[in-house]
Amino acid sequence: MKHHALLFVALLTCSLLMNVQADEKAQKKLYFGIENNRIPYSNLDDKQQPYGALIDATRHICKNIKAECEFVPGDFDQLMQDVQTYKLQGLIVIDTFLLPETDRLKLTPALCKIQPVFIQKRQGKHRSQKEDFKNTTIGVLEGSLLHFYLLDEYSNHSRIKSYPLLESGVFDLFSGRITALFTDQAFFTERVKKTLFGNEEKEFSMIAMKTTKITLPDTSMRLALREQDNELYEELTKVIQAQGKTPACIDLLTSSKPSTPVISITEPPLLENPPRPMTPTTNVNDLKKVQPKTEQLAPKTAPKE
Repeated sequence: MKHHALLFVALLTCSLLMNVQADEKAQKKLYFGIENNRIPYSNLDDKQQPYGALIDATRHICKNIKAECEFVPGDFDQLMQDVQTYKLQGLIVIDTFLLPETDRLKLTPALCKIQPVFIQKRQGKHRSQKEDFKNTTIGVLEGSLLHFYLLDEYSNHSRIKSYPLLESGVFDLFSGRITALFTDQAFFTERVKKTLFGNEEKEFSMIAMKTTKITLPDTSMRLALREQDNELYEELTKVIQAQGKTPACIDLLTSSKPSTPVISITEPPLLENPPRPMTPTTNVNDLKKVQPKTEQLAPKTAPKE
């Protein structure tokens, strides 16, 4: 009888341990790094809560693998370091240039596809091909895939001006300091079209000219994990692939929280004085002097995933 009681206690203990382990597995928590001020993809609201199209997409994926996602904002380089030092399970890569093999990262399939566009004034010549931009100035997000693409393909006949925030480029386009702003369709839809700059009745309104002759590395709009985290990679990849054809990034905007407008005033600011001289722009030779690694980061044939 005593042996039966001990056996029962042992079986009960094993059962409880198995249930605890199952609960821990079902309730696992994942921490992903995100870039702030990257509307419409990732940002923080007034209460410092993350929102955006890629935030929503990642939450949906985590739900399907029975995990709770937490998002940690920060500088991209710091987030990369936090992934490698096991402070984060991964990070959301929007369009920052990286080399997965060199950075020891493994990238999931894309959550959405970038649709490159040249934002321009509605009134005036509309440009969409490389030859159209001879002797012009093009704005772009600093350090992005599109930035390196312009340096590689356009810098011989165009001036390239980079911005830490794309919204600054919108105002430079309005004031005539740049000819076009090279970005993606989702940014134009959320940060320009929804403001007075998207009002067709205004003489200062802007449009987005699509361009198709562009090949970019397969590293954008993905989740980046440590290269050794094979199990988590397989889980995430399975869910993403089960969703079918990769949507355009603009198609993810319907479920994300509306962003605040680029401007909060009723009309764009009137310039009392003529525009100040344009800030010196960057050509590929200048960039090599300031950033010695540019040649390595922007090869003619960008590495594939």
